[in-house]
Amino acid sequence: MTDREIFKHNLKNMMEVTKTRQADLAKYAEVSYQTVSAWVCGRAYPRADAMEKLCRYFGIRQSELTENADAEETEEEKLVTIFRGLSEDGKAKLMERAAEMRIIYPARK
Repeated sequence: MTDREIFKHNLKNMMEVTKTRQADLAKYAEVSYQTVSAWVCGRAYPRADAMEKLCRYFGIRQSELTENADAEETEEEKLVTIFRGLSEDGKAKLMERAAEMRIIYPARK
């Protein structure tokens, strides 16, 4: 896989998990909608400043967008990705729900 293909795959996945629209990402990264579309389609690769903004937006390390994960993402990693994409209110509600779930479904020992 090329760098663009890896980035395209990881960006699309991150946007899907966090329910991010291209227009919202374009606004945050201060680029055009067409630029984000080119990233998502694999026609372009972001410059360093845009890459930094993308990482800040999703709350992730650059490697999570630019590197090919050898193994399938674990359930815990999926939860972390979802958590990072939530607002502060969403994070608080998820933590409350997680505490409830821990009582209802305790880990087996």
